[in-house]
Amino acid sequence: MTTRPWNMRPDETAKAFQAFEVYRDMGADRSLEKAHRQLTSGSPLDVLKQWSAKHEWQARVRAFDEAAATKAADRALEDAVAVRARQAQHAKAIQLRAMQKIASMAPDDMSMAEATRAWQVGAEAERKALGIADALDLTTGGKPIIPTVFRPAAPDEEPPA
Repeated sequence: MTTRPWNMRPDETAKAFQAFEVYRDMGADRSLEKAHRQLTSGSPLDVLKQWSAKHEWQARVRAFDEAAATKAADRALEDAVAVRARQAQHAKAIQLRAMQKIASMAPDDMSMAEATRAWQVGAEAERKALGIADALDLTTGGKPIIPTVFRPAAPDEEPPA
């Protein structure tokens, strides 16, 4: 088991460790003077300075702060991944609803532009949620790719399979 530097040391008294905890938990604004004011034990400031030097408080709080920052960054990354996955699922649901609506409609219920826009909104939301750049077809001069299901078939053309 790895010993964490911010835990109590074998040669550290309970009173010294209590003072260290107060100092450690103050965060970036910590100082021995502020810790001394918070402690009710009545230990003189000079004693805190001795304990700080003897028990390497500076190195220990640096290790504690780094570990806390790493944990916070890991949690933030996990949250970002979860948000992206959830947003991608929602975007897929939007696309599916648009496709279902389009499939069940009579040709005059929705304009081709409205149908295309509904699908584009869902596709764009999914790409953004997944961190994927816009899909552009270079053969169309950079215009978005529109699935053939939205393109009306010419009168003499077979519908896509």
